Amino acid sequence: MDMAIESPRESGLFLKTILDNITSAIFILDDELRVQSVNNAFQNLFEKPAELFLDEPCGNAIGCEFAVIEGKRCGSTSQCNRCELRNSVLRTLTEKIPVSGARLTRNFLIDGAMALKHLQYSTRYIEYQGKNMVLIIIDDVTETETQKLRLEELNQTKNRFLGIAAHDLRNPLGVLKGFLDLFEHGVLGELNPQQTEVIGRLKSTSNTMVELVDNLLDLSAIEAGRVELRPRRIDLAAYLRDCHGGNELLARAKSIELLLEMEAGLPDVCIDPSRISQVINNLIANAIKFSHPGGRVRLGARRADDRADEN
Repeated sequence: MDMAIESPRESGLFLKTILDNITSAIFILDDELRVQSVNNAFQNLFEKPAELFLDEPCGNAIGCEFAVIEGKRCGSTSQCNRCELRNSVLRTLTEKIPVSGARLTRNFLIDGAMALKHLQYSTRYIEYQGKNMVLIIIDDVTETETQKLRLEELNQTKNRFLGIAAHDLRNPLGVLKGFLDLFEHGVLGELNPQQTEVIGRLKSTSNTMVELVDNLLDLSAIEAGRVELRPRRIDLAAYLRDCHGGNELLARAKSIELLLEMEAGLPDVCIDPSRISQVINNLIANAIKFSHPGGRVRLGARRADDRADEN
């Protein structure tokens, strides 16, 4: 069906109908940054009828907190030079450069009370009847931003809880490991072979629990952005022998052979031993976990120019 628009008035009414049915808030400013037109969504966002916006300076029309608190016209407050929206509009008006997806977080006087709003806006230059104007499209993202901030707060609370819980768990685990060391070395009496094996398994389990606690501490530190690396130069061959020894019992418990294969003359390396140990131990633990009894897991390193490659 063809639809004929026969007069400028009909054309204007048709355009207004379209704008009023757009869910984004839309308003138009003239070259003096005064409001010339608004759609229904704009009126709903700032909870005022159109006639209270028209021909008003932008900040005063939308109830900008700085214009309200200082009792001044938009453009003359102490904060206008730093206003993101004003600077975007001026840039679009003078340089005809559009702005897309910019953010504005501010208090606005809405229905007699200050309300914090998170807005996303875009600007476009238009020329109408020889006049320079700016079209501004606004979306209210306050609910989304509020939920995002709430989730960030909950995440920080979770990290604090994990940190406290992990620290509290570490102390009794340390005591447990200390007593196991005393038993293992015969300080509390000689052990028969069966008891020695049981103590070894208990030590292995306690070491695993300590690693889990350390992982909790690391997780909370990583998410809080507080991870610190402490690199130092170490003897790589001795370091790998320690890693091998620490995992050999775990492999033996599953009837898996853990092999250590190193070339002679490995260079010293500068690493954070604790962090790299976590990586190597996790890799070995996974290899042992997913290997069948009677299988082999290899830990090795070779020299490659002036560095060492692990395999």
